[in-house]
Amino acid sequence: MLRLWLLLGMLVALSLVAPASEGRINDRNEYCVSSSCFPRETTIGEATVALRGAGTLRWWGFRVYSAAFYTASRSDDTASFLGKEPHRLVISYYRDIKAADIVKATNVALDQNPDIDRAAVQPAFDRINASYVDVKAGDRYELVYDPAVGTSLLHNGTLVDTIPGEDFAAALFGIWLSPHALSSSLRHKLLNHR
Repeated sequence: MLRLWLLLGMLVALSLVAPASEGRINDRNEYCVSSSCFPRETTIGEATVALRGAGTLRWWGFRVYSAAFYTASRSDDTASFLGKEPHRLVISYYRDIKAADIVKATNVALDQNPDIDRAAVQPAFDRINASYVDVKAGDRYELVYDPAVGTSLLHNGTLVDTIPGEDFAAALFGIWLSPHALSSSLRHKLLNHR
């Protein structure tokens, strides 16, 4: 019986650290991770940008969401393009999540990133945090940065708000993509798809 418990414990531990299965291309030429599929390119303003990477965030072995990141940049130095070039992050949720929990996670990410001037971007974060709604499994949020207009938040394809500012865009996308991202394994998948 002890061996069974040890084996189960090892399997649970491996599920916490093992990467999600790699993505695949479906018959509609979309890139799929877990059960979420994303187009392989998108348009932002006048620019067409390709899917750079996609991955699934897991918490204690449970899928929380899959995300896809689009940008023309191939640089690993996110500071060189976040808030400067068009990019998009699409998040497809597998669980119901309260808006208050999204705001809490945002604040944790901002607090752990020493590269952010929190006072300078706080008004923009107050605005976007007030825009979040509770998400249900199957919902999608999109963050779209177009240098000509700012960062747009979309919920299930509907525009919620657009907030100007390069520093805000860099800080917001940095939650997933900066060297101080909430999940280093998801960051790696978003930046290194191919």
